Amino acid sequence: MGRVVALDLQSGSATTHHADLFPVALEPQLALAKDGSLRVVATDGQLTSVDAQGQEAWRTPVDRGQGTVSVSPTGIPAAHTPTLRGALLVDREGTVAVARQGGKLTLVDPKGVSSLVSERACLAPESLLPVAEGRFALYCREGMLIIYGEAKNGESAAP
Repeated sequence: MGRVVALDLQSGSATTHHADLFPVALEPQLALAKDGSLRVVATDGQLTSVDAQGQEAWRTPVDRGQGTVSVSPTGIPAAHTPTLRGALLVDREGTVAVARQGGKLTLVDPKGVSSLVSERACLAPESLLPVAEGRFALYCREGMLIIYGEAKNGESAAP
């Protein structure tokens, strides 16, 4: 049902990839890691890593999901489906920050092991942005900008 489509801008052709890996609809956020692997969240709340050869590397839950989403035969969520909001960011080591609608913020390491950062970061995440080595910012539709990062010598933990 869910699939990733590659567009060739020179020829105008579209090629479907990974259609058999996703039995549910995909959310509009995806991220490409340095090693060429793709990170994508499905509407069932699963974050999946697909390697550069198109094989599933791992799958881990980052949310309880948005429930069943109606999908047309073309794989596009139906018009009455609410917009799914969230944000993904992959750092150079392959760690993924995942912000979910409702506030949940999770980090997933390159092997697919997840750790909860915050149960209530913000209600409507708009984007995750790299700030500095080991730090990122979460921008929320409510107007908040929250900086997260690793504590350095002499610092307290962030945010």
